[in-house]
Amino acid sequence: LGKEASEANLNQVRSPRILHLATHGEVLKEGKDAAMNNPMHRSFLMFGGAHWTVKQLEKGEVPPTHNDGILTAAEASGLDLKNTWLVTLSACKTGRGDTQSGEGVMGLRRAFIQAGAQNLLMTLWNVSDKGTVPFMKEFYERAIADGNAPEALAKVQTEFLVKARDISGTKKVVQLYGPFIMSFQGAE
Repeated sequence: LGKEASEANLNQVRSPRILHLATHGEVLKEGKDAAMNNPMHRSFLMFGGAHWTVKQLEKGEVPPTHNDGILTAAEASGLDLKNTWLVTLSACKTGRGDTQSGEGVMGLRRAFIQAGAQNLLMTLWNVSDKGTVPFMKEFYERAIADGNAPEALAKVQTEFLVKARDISGTKKVVQLYGPFIMSFQGAE
């Protein structure tokens, strides 16, 4: 939380059972320079210090990347998550990336699976902080109790969609609870 939510502190984490990252996620469009053509550099999460880094980049200065507050998919793939049962990327667009022939989706999704996550909860579009909190609470209660994260997500998502549909309408409810997807590696 706060200043402790840094890229450097994340890099010190070793195989937690659960890793929950609630931050800002982004996927940039392909750029003109070579670095921005790599989808593993264009998908990222932002941590403390990211705004300073963006200001430095706007001035034409390139700060050191080991703790610049921007964790790219390329950097995330090097995290030690070998025995991590669940990683939750509670941020916008964390499940998006570029589709590469023979490679699949290149981005945060691929990175966290390469790092060792057994279950990866991510999003396909922007999420609401207010709507996500009760959803996540219910998801975690069920996932931990049952030990089955994909099944817990399916049940909670269905219940939230059905329960709120009559109150808020289908479109609004799908925007709130529809972006969550799970990548499951089949490991116990």
